[in-house]
Amino acid sequence: MKNNLTGWKSIFQFTLVQNLKSKSIKITTLIMCLIAMAVLPVVTLMDGEDDKTKESTSITKVYVVDNSGWNLTKDLSVLKADTYYESHEVPLYTDVEYIDRTEDVLSKAAEYVMNGQEPDLKKIYTFDKDDTGIYLEINHIEGNINVSLMYNKDTKVSKSDVEAYDRFVQKNFEEVLLSNQKVSKEALDIIHSCQEVEFYDELNQDGVPEQEDKEGNKRDAYWLVYGLAMVILFMLAFGGERIAMSIIVEKSSKIMEYLMTSVKPMAVVVGKVLASLLLLVIQFTAIFASLGISVVIAGFMNPEGSFRMPSAVSGMFKSGSLSTVTPVNLILAILILVAGFLLYGMLAALAGAAVSKMEEISEGVKIYSFIMIIGAYLSIFVISSGSYTGDSFVKYLACFLPVSAPFITPGTLLSAHLPVAYGLLVLGILLVSLILLTKFVAGVYESMIYYNGSALKIKDIIQISKQNRQQAADNSTDGKEEK
Repeated sequence: MKNNLTGWKSIFQFTLVQNLKSKSIKITTLIMCLIAMAVLPVVTLMDGEDDKTKESTSITKVYVVDNSGWNLTKDLSVLKADTYYESHEVPLYTDVEYIDRTEDVLSKAAEYVMNGQEPDLKKIYTFDKDDTGIYLEINHIEGNINVSLMYNKDTKVSKSDVEAYDRFVQKNFEEVLLSNQKVSKEALDIIHSCQEVEFYDELNQDGVPEQEDKEGNKRDAYWLVYGLAMVILFMLAFGGERIAMSIIVEKSSKIMEYLMTSVKPMAVVVGKVLASLLLLVIQFTAIFASLGISVVIAGFMNPEGSFRMPSAVSGMFKSGSLSTVTPVNLILAILILVAGFLLYGMLAALAGAAVSKMEEISEGVKIYSFIMIIGAYLSIFVISSGSYTGDSFVKYLACFLPVSAPFITPGTLLSAHLPVAYGLLVLGILLVSLILLTKFVAGVYESMIYYNGSALKIKDIIQISKQNRQQAADNSTDGKEEK
């Protein structure tokens, strides 16, 4: 094995330097970094349009139509308090007048019904040309309180002011209900303080009760496992074609003929795969760094001008989705990721070795894409069905199968849905698969260097491998006879 790997460092350095000099790779990385850098600021700007601080409002009156039966009209006055506004916001609705028009609207609607006519809403909900009011209708439907706002565009009230008031009411209507039911904010906080009920089904080795996952933690774990699988899928799809392309380019040129005089095929394959994967890591490190810059930029995009963590980021840390991550399962998950990336890198090299012409690159990549899709879809099925939280056969199949393990096993480890011992076993399976696949790819690669025919099918590749093994066995026998 040592002789077969002699010279891999030279191949590694050469390939890495050539890739780093590539204009297409530089441009692609720059574009992806710019997109990552702009994500949160753009989202913040879009949210800012909704949360934009208004200096004034054209609404001075709110005509209340209370069909809930709870007599909420008198409680709407609590919305006139100035405690609902941030320090940078203007208290727009402290002087709004709430006028009860429930009886007026219901009596007009009843006249239409008694006359067998369809109610004319324009005549029921009336507005004056100089009106500065809107209608607020409250209904109690199937156990839910529904609030609707109505205005007339021909009055002095603007649509943007109605939208701003709509957001204000949605955010603070709970205060109206608390006032109606004579429940204080402090009492509500006490009620909400019991957020979860714990139960224990077994004791751990120290005699301490082991707590079952709560619904909130299960939801957080789902997004952790699913999100990680999607990132890995994107990285492998992004890097696999580059590795295959690199193999094909050198096969179709004279470079390989010179390399093969001093370097073994296995060293060539290992060097090129490691260089391509390192470049992939560098690119995604730059992308994640750009996301960090994006967080900083978005954090300063607020009226105060001071840094405030974007809600999308702070929500992720507050949710507790990372509470199950420990140094042990984190290191193990990283090792499994590295082994999985190397395994798929070898598969991409195999796809490149099976093709001799640049025009047939798509045919070669089909092999790689087919295997990757099988592994990814099996993992996504297990994650989407929720099977990753239990002890089902399909879960362990996905976690232990080498083609699907890189997608699902790191996430299940980090979310504590797979024991560390099983994770070590998965790592061992991946390493054994990687060693066997490397030997297999090197043999196919050596046999295909001077091949100029059509792209090989999977059965052709297997046949070449059998021939290589037979030839190796014959050479071994001949050597013994000579001795």
